Parts: sequence; structure tokens; C-alpha cells
Amino acid sequence: MQVAREKYAADMTAAVKEAIATKDYSGLESILNRARAKALLHMNRLDLETGSTFLHDAAKQGDKRLVEIFLAHGADPIRRDRKGKLPYEVTKDPEIRNLLRASQPAMPSSSGNVPGERISQKGYLKKWTNYAKGSKLRWFVLDNTTLFYYKHPGYPPRDPNLCQMTLKMPVAGQST
Repeated sequence: MQVAREKYAADMTAAVKEAIATKDYSGLESILNRARAKALLHMNRLDLETGSTFLHDAAKQGDKRLVEIFLAHGADPIRRDRKGKLPYEVTKDPEIRNLLRASQPAMPSSSGNVPGERISQKGYLKKWTNYAKGSKLRWFVLDNTTLFYYKHPGYPPRDPNLCQMTLKMPVAGQST
């Protein structure tokens, strides 16, 4: 059963890549609308060969319609590729760059937290290091009242031995 799922996911990934290469919009839409493909096809997974997502590939081709299709089906415009680039950074088309910059992340954070409810946020932020190096991207994790930051997101959260900094705040809030 697991082998069949993996084979189907690999086949669908190959079909999506083919649809991107040939700019087959209707074929791509039909693949992405299948219930099984939605469940098994990971829209934001990095390709092992290229190190980029489907959205990165569409942006590299400079095809606005492909970018719109992927965004409509849950592609994350703030997912970085293996080189650390966002999808808008790999395209030269200003219209696509603006579209990707204006897009919301695939899973927006909940902004309706009530007092006493647990707050949890993760993401990249730029942290000032010094005048020689300037700002560096760091992975920040806000877990209730503790803020952690790491050099990379692969570190396990809340591990004080691997984080670069931990800041405990008696009162933490979230604003939009």
C-alpha cells in the first residue's frame, strides 16, 4: 500500500513537472484538482534534483498563469529553495515578482488569539549581527512566552543547546 502511494506521488510529481515544461494549463489543473493528488502531492516540497518547489519552477519560466495556478492550489510564496531564495527572487518578470510579493503565505497564521490561548509562530526574520556582516536570515520560533532563534529551521524547537538565543517574556502578545 505504501509503495503504491509513493509511486502515485512520484508519477503525479512527474506529470506536474511535464505540465510545467509544456505549459499545459488544463492538464495541470486536472492533476491538482484530483482528491488523491491533493492528499499525496506536496505542493511546497523541495525537488531533490533541482532544490526548488513547483512555484519556483513556474516563476523561473516567467509564466504568470502557472504561478497563479500554483498559488490558487496552496503553493507557499515564502517557501525558500535550496539556495535560500524566495520564488519572487528567481524570476525576472516584474509582474510575477509583484504578484508573488503580494501573495499571502499558504497557511496564514491565526490572528484571532484570545487571552490565555497558546501562541505559536515560526518563520524567517532578518537579525542584525554587526556592521561588517549586516543582517542575516535566522529561523525564529515563538512558543507561547518564549522566543527562540536558530541559524536553520531544521533544529528541533525548544532545545536550549542548539538555539542561538532564548528570550523568555512574561507577557507575549500577537498583533496584526
